[in-house]
Amino acid sequence: MINWKNEIKNISNWMREYLVDSGCGGYVLGCSGGIDSSVCLAILKRSISVENIKAVALPCNSNADSLIDAQKLADNLGIKLEVINLGNSFNTIVENLKSINNNEEISNLVKGNIAARLRMVHLYSIANQYNMLVIGTCNKSELMISYGTKFGDLSSDLEIIGKWYKTEIYKLAASMPEIPESIINKKPSADLWQNQTDEYDIGFNYPTLDRILQSWESDNGKYIDYNDDITEEDFNKVSVMIKKSEHKRKMPPMCPRL
Repeated sequence: MINWKNEIKNISNWMREYLVDSGCGGYVLGCSGGIDSSVCLAILKRSISVENIKAVALPCNSNADSLIDAQKLADNLGIKLEVINLGNSFNTIVENLKSINNNEEISNLVKGNIAARLRMVHLYSIANQYNMLVIGTCNKSELMISYGTKFGDLSSDLEIIGKWYKTEIYKLAASMPEIPESIINKKPSADLWQNQTDEYDIGFNYPTLDRILQSWESDNGKYIDYNDDITEEDFNKVSVMIKKSEHKRKMPPMCPRL
């Protein structure tokens, strides 16, 4: 049985030590109002003083409830939440993209990637200004299939919950009473366009995905029928996701010299 309070303490201690070793002055965290960033902020509060934390909400045509939830959490933690609306910057990029593409409509996927990269540009600008490090908020489930944007939410200086599956993030959250129920109960979403949800994009709910990922990891990518309702077809779908997204988990390749 995992003691989730001990897990939280472990992450908190690691973050504190990492910051000291880095020589930087604090951490910057993008606060979306979702479960992952909320768990990260609650752990961050346990790690260092609030004076060394920059919590930033970066709405970009986002659901209004996202900012409300992010503010609730910040208030519960006694942390000031900075709000930077990216709407104007986002619209400028989209219009520029249209102008070089014969005014063709831009897909939600492209728009979502623009929003994710804009958020990371702002977080790194703040980190650069204040000699801080950017905290990534990706969980293990997302990282294994690289469900995220290259040079966007998949970029950071450190990933503090990257060893824990999505279903485990909820268990971490349940051990931290500061996290509002509205955050824990909402459908997981990167909030990149209206009505977007993670589980629709991925094609699996997180409990099923996590079971497949755990099986994939323990059996070296080979399907074994454990009679637990995971079909070989579903297993293979996730295997393809892992293999096709491998480039997102590696540094850009370099052509070898002759």
